[in-house]
Amino acid sequence: MSPERIHHQTFIDLNPTTGVIVRANKRAQVNILTNKIGGFVKTRTLNETIVPVMFINESVVIDEASAARVHKLLLIVTLVSNFPLIIVALGALCLLYSSSSWSALANRRLLLKMKLHTLLSVEKKRKILKMAPTLV
Repeated sequence: MSPERIHHQTFIDLNPTTGVIVRANKRAQVNILTNKIGGFVKTRTLNETIVPVMFINESVVIDEASAARVHKLLLIVTLVSNFPLIIVALGALCLLYSSSSWSALANRRLLLKMKLHTLLSVEKKRKILKMAPTLV
């Protein structure tokens, strides 16, 4: 006999996150040891030999419905584990929006003050020019 590892080994593939069996294979061979037994004439020609009786090969692969459920569970696990990052990103976006809005509002107020100051300066000049002929 020459067993090949790929054809005769027992293995189990698990999903690392959930522990669900994705694929498994159990392989075993049952043997009998034969040799001479004193007092039995029919066994006198037997040499000590290992005779294979049967080979057991049980295998299982996850079906599509179960695979879809596992995929859905993994998606939920991924979302839940990334939820704090999502909250931080939303907070950063809100902070960026509020700071840009505040900056735009401050710039608008500054422009209004500058326009008002310019208008007041122009009005003061007009008043001075109107009063100038009377002062002379």
